[in-house]
Amino acid sequence: MAEAAASKTPTRSSGRERRQLILEATLRLIAREGIRAVRHRAVASEAGVPLAATTYYFKDIDDLLSESFRYWMQSKDVHFDAYSERLQKVLPAYLNPQLDSQKQSELASEIRDATVDYVVHQAQLHDDRIIELAFKHEALGSEGLRELVVDQDRRFVNDVYTMVEAIGSDSPENDAEITLSLILRLEQQAVISGLDESKIRRVITRHLQHLLEVEID
Repeated sequence: MAEAAASKTPTRSSGRERRQLILEATLRLIAREGIRAVRHRAVASEAGVPLAATTYYFKDIDDLLSESFRYWMQSKDVHFDAYSERLQKVLPAYLNPQLDSQKQSELASEIRDATVDYVVHQAQLHDDRIIELAFKHEALGSEGLRELVVDQDRRFVNDVYTMVEAIGSDSPENDAEITLSLILRLEQQAVISGLDESKIRRVITRHLQHLLEVEID
């Protein structure tokens, strides 16, 4: 009997895997049907796990949504980190005080291209943008989720602040807010209304020309 009971106890590895299955199923449901579709029975069915598993790993729906948001944000962080790393390869050369105007313009174009590529990539992640909007809407009525969303937005503002400060902004706090707001709007507009890459490029070029005070081809 003791051996049988032990065999039914989830191992740490299988527990992590089952928890991940539940989180991924929750995100699929949100992308397909919206947050209101997230119920224990629906999530269990989507994940292919027993109904009791959802309440074992998550005390209630609010807890499940909060943990799903954290899980989803990990992938978003990876994308933004890749964008930041690409910029870090350009910024040292751009900040060289002996840089001539032609080379400055070329490097500014590389900053623009990295930003455009990031926004276009994010816009192509259609389900992610739906999930993002759903979480932010739900956060209006959920204190726990709202704190997570606000904290994550603050982190992104800080990341963008570091970037705009590095490129010489005389008001990095304000420029970080403007830049991030522009990026988020373009991502969402691309999903909602089908904004094309050429317009994304034009808008970002215009913004960076003002921010960098340099012509960008």
